Amino acid sequence: MNVYPNLNFVFTEYGIEISVNAEIKSSVGRIIKCMKKTPEEFDPIITPIRGFNFTVHYRLQFRPRVLIWNLVPGYPIEVKDFSSKNILTSLYNFEKEWHNFRNTLLFQMKIGEKKHYSGRFFSDTELDFAKKRNPKPSFALRFDKRLSAKEIEKMGRKIILSFKKEALKLKRLLEFVNT
Repeated sequence: MNVYPNLNFVFTEYGIEISVNAEIKSSVGRIIKCMKKTPEEFDPIITPIRGFNFTVHYRLQFRPRVLIWNLVPGYPIEVKDFSSKNILTSLYNFEKEWHNFRNTLLFQMKIGEKKHYSGRFFSDTELDFAKKRNPKPSFALRFDKRLSAKEIEKMGRKIILSFKKEALKLKRLLEFVNT
């Protein structure tokens, strides 16, 4: 369980994502707290992290510990455009409209427009669980950079040094949100 925002490397079929990741309530809360309490200190830490994006997902749980992830409209944004005030407003507006997003996703799941990761349709039990379990949005926040397989291949023998360079860009952010 990632109680604190953490450095994360995710391998996908497209390449690798390097991120400061906040997925559970406590880690998301730490980032939001920094945005609310000290935006004048927080924003200047974020905007110089060139090449990274700030991504916000909303998640819908349809079984215990099993979720569908979708991007909140308007995200990702480049970190150079990061503004705590604007992001907090966007999250607040999304929360106000949550029932519409949730109902749309539930409808997509019901008619098979959105399928389970395995490719099958969602069961009635999963749909009922999702209706009851998601009265408010659950967010995941990431400061991320995606590297394609071609970019990784070009790194050749310098791959570890390249990853270290990218990870070090996130050090100050991690120290700030985890103190």
